Amino acid sequence: MRVFKIVFYRSEKGELTKFKEFYREAEALSDLLENPPFEFYDAMKKLFPLHGWAEVDDEQSTVFVIFTGRKGRTGRARRDAEKVEFRNWLKKAKPSDFGF
Repeated sequence: MRVFKIVFYRSEKGELTKFKEFYREAEALSDLLENPPFEFYDAMKKLFPLHGWAEVDDEQSTVFVIFTGRKGRTGRARRDAEKVEFRNWLKKAKPSDFGF
C-alpha cells in the first residue's frame, strides 16, 4: 500500500485556491480512480472538476484536482455524467502527458 496525498483547488476568476487536502491509502493510482474518495463526490455537489493530474514517483504520490463553479450545470444525471467523463479522462492520463 502507498499513501496518496490528494489536493483540491478551486479556480475562480483566474485564481487558484486550495480548499482541501487529505491522504488516502491505495495499492496504485488506478485504485483511486476506480473508487474516488468521498471528498471528491462532496465537491461535485457544487463544483465541476476542470483538470486533474498525478505526480507519482518512488517517494511521493500526489493527486491534484482543479474544480470550478458549475455555471448552470445542475441535476444528478449531469453530475453522474461528469464523474464518468472526468474518471475516463484521468484513466487515460499518463505522467508523460505532464512532462514527467
